[in-house]
Amino acid sequence: MYMRNGKYILVLAPQEYPGKKYRGLYCYEHHLVWWMKTGESLKAGEVIHHKNDDKHDNRFVNLKKMTNREHSKLHGAEKTITMVILECTQCGSSFKKQKRFFKFFFKKGQKNWYCNRKCMGRHQIAKNIHSKKSEVIQMAE
Repeated sequence: MYMRNGKYILVLAPQEYPGKKYRGLYCYEHHLVWWMKTGESLKAGEVIHHKNDDKHDNRFVNLKKMTNREHSKLHGAEKTITMVILECTQCGSSFKKQKRFFKFFFKKGQKNWYCNRKCMGRHQIAKNIHSKKSEVIQMAE
């Protein structure tokens, strides 16, 4: 008998299984396969990696024991950082920004983009001076 826990399969653990048991009965199938072939249970900070990324393929040849750090590096290397090319509102020069930052601020309604803090300051000052002039003109009328 087996159950699913997210992407992974839980199976009934044998009584002699030394690893972590869920509800006192179940363990991850890939942990059990590793333990049955090598006799090693996982220590804190270790994981079993599925080489072909199929979480249901729990054959021993598809499994590899790694530290959390190695595993994070492996999966972190797969993610490429996508960049967006933007134009500075103040000076008009082109610059790159990570797409995830662009999407975050775009959703919040940001319309002005700056290549550096100096341009941002100049634009804010110019915007404030323009609004002050229009206030003075309105008061004069």
